[in-house]
Amino acid sequence: MSSSGSKGSSLKVGRGGCPKQQSSRAVSSSKKSQVSPVNASSLVRNDVKYDEWRSAVGLPSKILGEAALWNESSPPLLRDILTKARRIPKWMSNLKSPELAHAAEYRHDETRRVCAVIEWHMGQSSSAFDMHDQGDDQLKAAICDITRVSRSVKQALWDSEPPNEMELRTHVDSLMNVIYPDDGGAIVHRLQRSLKLPKAGVTPAISSIQPDALDVIRLPEIRAYGEDNCVELSCYSGSKVPRVLHIVHCVTEYESLGVDGERQTLMGIASAMHHRLALGFDDQLVFGIIHTKIADFRVVAAAWQEGQIVVYNLDRFKLQVPIEALRFYLLIREIKRIGLGYCDAIEMAGSNLSFAAFDGQGIPNPWEPSASRSSRHSKGSLDDVDEVEEINSDDGAEIEADEESQLVWADLEEAVLLWRSGTDACNPDPKPTQGIDSDIELQRTDSYSGDQATQGQRANLEYLETPTSTDLEPSTVDQSLEIGEPYSNLG
Repeated sequence: MSSSGSKGSSLKVGRGGCPKQQSSRAVSSSKKSQVSPVNASSLVRNDVKYDEWRSAVGLPSKILGEAALWNESSPPLLRDILTKARRIPKWMSNLKSPELAHAAEYRHDETRRVCAVIEWHMGQSSSAFDMHDQGDDQLKAAICDITRVSRSVKQALWDSEPPNEMELRTHVDSLMNVIYPDDGGAIVHRLQRSLKLPKAGVTPAISSIQPDALDVIRLPEIRAYGEDNCVELSCYSGSKVPRVLHIVHCVTEYESLGVDGERQTLMGIASAMHHRLALGFDDQLVFGIIHTKIADFRVVAAAWQEGQIVVYNLDRFKLQVPIEALRFYLLIREIKRIGLGYCDAIEMAGSNLSFAAFDGQGIPNPWEPSASRSSRHSKGSLDDVDEVEEINSDDGAEIEADEESQLVWADLEEAVLLWRSGTDACNPDPKPTQGIDSDIELQRTDSYSGDQATQGQRANLEYLETPTSTDLEPSTVDQSLEIGEPYSNLG
């Protein structure tokens, strides 16, 4: 990135929502010294600027821990997701069952570990898993991929060199593609798409972000989505968008250059939440997968509550442990189930000709600041910077940043304008939210009863995966001193 204080340097300017800017040679030296264009990757590294931005768009300062899931104020759907993600067929406890024959042959060690953990919990009458006698063809078909990913992550961690971001994401993306196969289904897994960000009225103004991966709901039945309004309705940044409406269901971000994926995941979630707000589906959840600490993956869920975005931690996984790779799969599969329900609801609403978001008149828009705040940023601000230059859509249409003209948006609906005029109007006496302590969370709840979390299950799961002299399993890689010197400074 060019430095704004260097003579003769060129300032990078916004592509998605701003006109082309003159080079820095035409800008006064005093102006250059005051403005430093940044993208989303730079914003997350600046604590002060990031806090200003996330407060303006309604993001929380902390992600709520699992205990908050059982408060009356939390969405009941979250508890339902966690409960159903515990359901597994009884044949998963028997290594010799016909359903596991293929996995037992080609991934014997990992499959054996999974069966042993499940069998132990059954003997203890544990609530970590809810066993049933029904078949599960999806799980039967996926078990080899689940154990393969677990083995691959473990091998990467035990290699002579520490795994980089791309090596880790390859395994996770492959598992996500198993859950969301690209076979024309309603939800697909996509990589590095540029999403619009709400214009928060703060400096610098970031207009887009490119998450590492997205799971998007495809809505080809929304006939009102067409050439006249596709740019306004699209979640993507740029002037060319897919031929069918896409709505983001889950955002994934990997740790990069020493910065974990939490802040960028939350920025992607903010984009998806404001997009749904504009379309009138602010009662729907948006999910995220956050990569931190070498091979730790957290799954979170976000909801609009009293004009603010509240983010809940659902669970945490170490994919090198086979049983946790299985639990990760089961949770993401439940999240997919929720997304399919959302798809049906949106298509039903879109078939209603009176549905405001699709009638082409007065489309609500969360990306344009209110009139009272727009004066704080001129439309030619040098701070307006897009993160992405060019990507390709999965529907054959190229998505690229617009260098020639600004996108023209309708005003926000009255309720959104009121919230935008000041977050204090919706929450005059905000209270600090409960955060996640990465060390304490290792002892977090691992299973759930009907009313509240049952403590200590994670300790039991990890106990059975503790390395022995003959059978090593790095279930706590970030804390182990036995995994080699290259990882001693990565925890």
